Amino acid sequence: MIVWVDIPKNHEAFLWRLTIDMTCIEDAVNSAIAWPANKVVLEKISESQDGEIASSHSSVNSKSKKRCKLMDVSGSGQIVAEGRWSSSDPDQVVHFVPLGPNAMRVWVDTPKVPTASLWRPSSELEIIEDAIGTTIAWLADKVVFF
Repeated sequence: MIVWVDIPKNHEAFLWRLTIDMTCIEDAVNSAIAWPANKVVLEKISESQDGEIASSHSSVNSKSKKRCKLMDVSGSGQIVAEGRWSSSDPDQVVHFVPLGPNAMRVWVDTPKVPTASLWRPSSELEIIEDAIGTTIAWLADKVVFF
């Protein structure tokens, strides 16, 4: 799940997915980060005194694209994740490999079957749960837009 970090409760807590620039929650303030969906507590939306809606950014950031569902690549027809379309350009590189024909680059936001295999696994990404908050290559005929 992609979450927005506003106010950390424990500044020294390590991030679930480390990056070169971010290792602890304090480094991620005012950023969107990947976090395990079962460890997220959503805040209720409240109305401010001005009548405007005030909310924490609990989901995708403003750069989100077309929403999509990813179907299992084995052909079962099962939806294994929800995410956002990013590119269909065959020359686009995904984890150091060109996308190629009949494929799409998609962001994985919400796993539906966390243990489902990825179409193109890598040394670090093998199943849907590993890909939360990152882009992956997926077969174009297994992407459903909604």
